[in-house]
Amino acid sequence: MLTEKDKIRIIEEYIAGYNEYNIDKMLKSVSKDVHFMNITHDFITLNIHGKNDFRTIAEKSKEMFKSRKQEIDDVCFKEDTVEVDVNYSAIINLGMRNQLSADEKLIIRGKSLFKFNDNQIVEIQDIFYP
Repeated sequence: MLTEKDKIRIIEEYIAGYNEYNIDKMLKSVSKDVHFMNITHDFITLNIHGKNDFRTIAEKSKEMFKSRKQEIDDVCFKEDTVEVDVNYSAIINLGMRNQLSADEKLIIRGKSLFKFNDNQIVEIQDIFYP
């Protein structure tokens, strides 16, 4: 059984891997059956099942940003979920839909919800309100 401290350590490693563009580090503690959702403005913009598909999306997203960083602002433990308030910043590498252009700086506050089972992350929801 993971302690709250263990869960924080795993989440910090996941975020460090994300910030470092190190997909192996990011996915080290992610279940092979992980469920990942990205939610923006209450709409599900990405819904993925499985570590392989999650890896594919993570690899593709590396190309979209010249730099990117998630920082933990606060952590709250709720039943079986760890809710992490995050500050996210990035510099766009490629022009993106929604009128974001290359070299534009993106700053977003949001939260990530993590669920665990057997020492692994089994679900991640990234929720942003830009």
